[in-house]
Amino acid sequence: MAFTIKNIVGASLELVGKNLAGALDVSRFVSRIEEHKNKITVHDVRLKQKKLYCGSHPFKCPLRHEPGLRNHRKTKFLEGADWVAFNDLINDVLDNLGVSADVASSLVVIRKGTYRCIKYDGHKTEGFSEWNKFGEYKNCIGKIVKSKFPVGTPGIVEYK
Repeated sequence: MAFTIKNIVGASLELVGKNLAGALDVSRFVSRIEEHKNKITVHDVRLKQKKLYCGSHPFKCPLRHEPGLRNHRKTKFLEGADWVAFNDLINDVLDNLGVSADVASSLVVIRKGTYRCIKYDGHKTEGFSEWNKFGEYKNCIGKIVKSKFPVGTPGIVEYK
């Protein structure tokens, strides 16, 4: 999955890219950042350390709690709560710089201008759960905010 950061106002593309790379260096994530003429693309997001992988879905995993179902493999893939933490990292960088930008992946809209997504939710389909494209947004420049997501969402949860 790739993220696009565009319509950047308040800092140069190079400064945003440099600050994002610095934040990634001290985080539990790795990725590839490409600066284009008018946007930044973030590709290949992974964890630095392998862990048991369940899935990138909201809500409790139906497989993890059913007896006799498959074991989860160890990978560097992000799970649902990990993605929310990664989204928060991007938003933290932009908020710290006081930047307005639009940030989205194919699954969710992470930021609209100075308004960051602060609450992610999902919906259940036939046996699966999926993220909702849009969440709840708030201007958080100058504040420390950790986003909320459905209880039971798999991933390393370092905050509540």
